Amino acid sequence: MSAAGSPQRTALLVCSFDSQLKWVHSIGQKLSEQGFQCRYIVVADKRSALSKQQLSDNGIDEVETLTVDQIVIAGTSSDVVVLGVTGGAMAEIFAKTQTRVTSTSAHPPVFVVGWVGIITHSIVSGYLDRAAGDVIAVNAGSDLRTFEQIAHSLDLPTTGLVLSGLPILPATASPLRRSPIKTVLFADQPTIPKSASDRRYVYERLADYAVRHPDRKVILKPRHRPGEDTLHQMKVHPEEILKTIPHPDNLVVDYTPIVEILPTIDLLLTISSTAGLESIGYGVRTAFITDLGVREVHGNHAFLGSGLMRTFDQVIDDNLTDPSPEWLKDNFFADGSDPAERIVVAINKALQLPVDQRPFSKAMATDYFVSQVAVAQRRDGEAASSSQQKVRAQASKSTTKRKSIKDVLPQSLKDRAKRFLRKN
Repeated sequence: MSAAGSPQRTALLVCSFDSQLKWVHSIGQKLSEQGFQCRYIVVADKRSALSKQQLSDNGIDEVETLTVDQIVIAGTSSDVVVLGVTGGAMAEIFAKTQTRVTSTSAHPPVFVVGWVGIITHSIVSGYLDRAAGDVIAVNAGSDLRTFEQIAHSLDLPTTGLVLSGLPILPATASPLRRSPIKTVLFADQPTIPKSASDRRYVYERLADYAVRHPDRKVILKPRHRPGEDTLHQMKVHPEEILKTIPHPDNLVVDYTPIVEILPTIDLLLTISSTAGLESIGYGVRTAFITDLGVREVHGNHAFLGSGLMRTFDQVIDDNLTDPSPEWLKDNFFADGSDPAERIVVAINKALQLPVDQRPFSKAMATDYFVSQVAVAQRRDGEAASSSQQKVRAQASKSTTKRKSIKDVLPQSLKDRAKRFLRKN
């Protein structure tokens, strides 16, 4: 029970990978401060990877493991469900929740969705997978304008859209720190760049930087430790590649969580990691490396307006730039509240609405989502039918293979049995 005597509010926070855990946990912390009982859930029937160290890095002691169907059931018994999973998993949970709501007396929770980092691809499909959320946390003003246009084109409600900013960021960007550069960090990404040759190039240039600036500590921060995994799977771990590259002692590998290490960093380099946004937020000089081109596949096109696009040669020469004021305004909001607080304010507003007036219910009543749910139900039925057919086929196959005792007896025993039967 809460202090006022009313039942304690409950929230499920659902994720599969460390970046998703970081996102849902930033919201979960704010919900916990308001008295919510928070349960952290990992999806059992989807690919997932969360090590004990990754949980510890995010301040989580334990997580539960539930299937999508179990999450739907648990969700309709909860007040809030924060989905930090992929768009496809969100759409599946939405459709199955709507099916459960229409076939039982269950009520949907307040669904909270968003993007755990910079949006670099699948902008339209990614939004539509999330469009039924009661609180759709939007990271930037440019994203909000895009989503509103998509929604209007399909007659979808936009009341769930909340310009919150990325919840792992501070309320406003801190003033740029201009102290002498002593420590430089390169925020690596699992699949950017993808080819082994390009990755080797990046690490060779880091070695060049370390050679040129022997008085500076140059840190290569891989996305995860050897043996761990994340949403985007790397083929070869950076440590393995770095072993084959001559480099000075001031180039080192470090796995300290980015939030913990940022206060010690004077310059952050990356191709397109969300860590670049975090470093800007904390007033760290930042550069997005363009040597391999500005391409959608590299994700660095999302930073074109930042004013921070640099080549390795420019960075090595200390030819650095400041972030664009207009770009900062689009990604950081100076109203005194941090992004996670904005999301929780929107959650509380949604909880006060009658269920049928919430964005989820209104979205599910649109022609677009009626058809989406119908297609999802059809696919579920086909999948169940296919699974049953496979079970029956396997059972039939096993029966056909089963032999009687006479089929496996040696011929000599068969003959003795026949003689015995004739005599008797």
